[in-house]
Amino acid sequence: MKSILLIALVAISGVLNGQSFLDMKDKKGRSLYEDNWFNLMIRYTHVTGKGNESFGGFTGNVSIRSAKAGKGEISVNYENVTLGDFFWKLANLKQSQKLNQAFGAGFLGWVQGYYNVVATDKLIIAPGASLGDYIFGSEITTPVPPNLLSNEPFGYYFTVGPSIKASYLINDSFWVDGIFTADIPFAKLNKGTGANYVSEEGYPNPWFINITGTIYHKSKLFLSVRVNQAIDRGANNGSASRLDISLGYQILH
Repeated sequence: MKSILLIALVAISGVLNGQSFLDMKDKKGRSLYEDNWFNLMIRYTHVTGKGNESFGGFTGNVSIRSAKAGKGEISVNYENVTLGDFFWKLANLKQSQKLNQAFGAGFLGWVQGYYNVVATDKLIIAPGASLGDYIFGSEITTPVPPNLLSNEPFGYYFTVGPSIKASYLINDSFWVDGIFTADIPFAKLNKGTGANYVSEEGYPNPWFINITGTIYHKSKLFLSVRVNQAIDRGANNGSASRLDISLGYQILH
């Protein structure tokens, strides 16, 4: 009996150890992990901050994921949430005109590059760097004209910072990606204009912390949750958070 159990355990172990990221393929033999071209997504976005009200709704977007499974290889992720945010504003024109909180990307979007330092059949760990831009700020109601006031932090920020990605193969049908990124502004292109904007010389730029978890299935479907936290490092309590929940489909090449 013990011999049978031992043989069974060895067999199961062999099957499990034989699974790898590259073994997950579609019917055409393309790798679900490495042969991604781009992703189509339906998304729910919700933003909360110092503005008078939080807002959110459904939209869509496109992203790019170029991943490699080997040690020493490089992977790249790219997305610009401006496209989906623009479609949401068009569909909710009256509500968008009343918004007093901005938290999204600019023309550049968000891109990360990773270098695989650990690459086994079931686990990949890849530190890297992030580059992007953010449009961020809010208006608060005041009892005196012009009745709306924008103060720091407010502007169009260009950022760079560290990022790390971990991929784990759960079984022959699922794998999960986890990403942590710290985006630190190095330039502020637009400092705000108008009589209702209060600029404070020397006010510290906000930091943007991004945590994303994505579970992928061999059907090419995936579910992603991203929390992006803007941290106001000054005294105005202007921090905000953005939540993106996406259901997507991988397009392979």
